Amino acid sequence: MNRHQIYKALIQKQTFLGCERSLCMFLILICIALVLSSADILVSLMSGCLFICGFYLLRIMSEHDLMLSKVYLKQLKYAAFYLAQGRNLNNGGWKKK
Repeated sequence: MNRHQIYKALIQKQTFLGCERSLCMFLILICIALVLSSADILVSLMSGCLFICGFYLLRIMSEHDLMLSKVYLKQLKYAAFYLAQGRNLNNGGWKKK
């Protein structure tokens, strides 16, 4: 049997600044658009606060699951197939054999 080497770059998660790449880039895009659309110093400070808070939340999210947004989108897509229903324990939901 032949052995094939799996390159780490092909299966590695795409990150940017330690967060999920697409969400981090989108956060930066929103903050830059806010700063450029208004030349007010207050909007610039609010944009900076938005970036710091958003980046902090993205880092926390990436510690739990690096692909959490993709998992959430899949969950929304297949919600009709996999309904979240708990088992009724009184009606034999968990049977011991």
